[in-house]
Amino acid sequence: MGYQSRRLFCGILFWLKTTFAVALAFAIMAVLSLRVYTKHKDAMDERAKQPINTPIAIDPANLGCQYQPGGLARLEPAQGVLMGYSPNWNPDVPTTINQRLGRRAAVFNTFMRLVNDPVNPVDQNMLDWHAAEVINAGGIMALTLEPIDMLGVTDAVIDKVTDHFRRLNAGGCPIILRYGHEMNGEWTNYGYRPNIYIPAFQKMATAVHAKTNLTAMLWSPNVGALYPFTATAGGSTWQTADPANLALLDTNGNGIVDAGDDPYMPYYPGDEYVDWVGLSLYYYQDAAPNAVPKATFFDDYLEGQNLVAYGADANVNLALRNFYQRFAVEKKKPMALSESGAGYLMNQAGATELAVKQGWWEQTLNTATLARLTQLKLIINFEEQKNEAAYVKNWAVTTKPEILAAYNAHLTQLGAAVLWANKLGVSCDGSLKTSA
Repeated sequence: MGYQSRRLFCGILFWLKTTFAVALAFAIMAVLSLRVYTKHKDAMDERAKQPINTPIAIDPANLGCQYQPGGLARLEPAQGVLMGYSPNWNPDVPTTINQRLGRRAAVFNTFMRLVNDPVNPVDQNMLDWHAAEVINAGGIMALTLEPIDMLGVTDAVIDKVTDHFRRLNAGGCPIILRYGHEMNGEWTNYGYRPNIYIPAFQKMATAVHAKTNLTAMLWSPNVGALYPFTATAGGSTWQTADPANLALLDTNGNGIVDAGDDPYMPYYPGDEYVDWVGLSLYYYQDAAPNAVPKATFFDDYLEGQNLVAYGADANVNLALRNFYQRFAVEKKKPMALSESGAGYLMNQAGATELAVKQGWWEQTLNTATLARLTQLKLIINFEEQKNEAAYVKNWAVTTKPEILAAYNAHLTQLGAAVLWANKLGVSCDGSLKTSA
């Protein structure tokens, strides 16, 4: 073989070896990449099995973190009811409630204001402290966010606050966001103003859903049994000041807002913006003596039955007041009693405090009720005492030994129908896992 032939042969051999080495390197890299991906995927899958407050990576670009519509809502349990409480936060906090209960509650509610400041739209230190307290106790934070000027809430404000929600979620604090609650009454600055409220809720929901699936949007009006909450039909100037709003509120077309109008639908933001629906629904006593709630009170108020007996106008449209059927069943949304409880009039005659409060929890928390109202997935009891008019009213069920003992015994009877924080876990796609 001549010199040129040997040189050609060596060159071919060199390039063959080089090509093989490059191909082998790529193959090894592919195998290693596959192993890294598999370990990462297994780790992400494992997160769903972790306790509710485990820090979690939130990446909207990750297919495993994308919410899947058509099934359960964000942070909705497949079955059972989450038990929650709304403490006064000073001195009572989630851990003290848990200590009294001897259980880890699933949800804790707090109230915060939203102001039109793009730098500090909420009291961030306070919000972080609330989140830390919830993480320490275990569970989900129900955040009632009250905009001081809903019309003036800017994109910058929403961007800032939703970034904060995402950080809290990643740090192990899932959030059920009750934004602009009780919008169907005039005691809020956005009340009776659906043309302001609806686009504002939609804007907040769009921003939240774009950044995290571990903050769920809760739409929660006041129970509409006695809507429009005025002494006389059309008696509120808030309802008539803006013709555009009046046109939305006057659903029966008689020119005023009265008991024949819809207390809910004019304020509904739309299915794609709402994860949960809820109500503020209490047993209120406006005058002494104390009385045990009527045995059907909860069902009547929730489902629009027998309302004239409670003082509703004779022309009340009962079908429009069946909140559970219209919004939980027909729209397939999980429902919350966002604020609830039986208010006992302190130092007044009549029924005992135990009888009043027991009469309430035996309606809202019993096997038959939970079996029938399968979309009822969260009950939050208002664990506070407040001065209202001439009375001191107390809704708490965990602060007095006699009441707590009876309440705890009742919860024990319900067994697995009530969900506690130690049985919960989350995934970054917003799904809530429960364990036996």
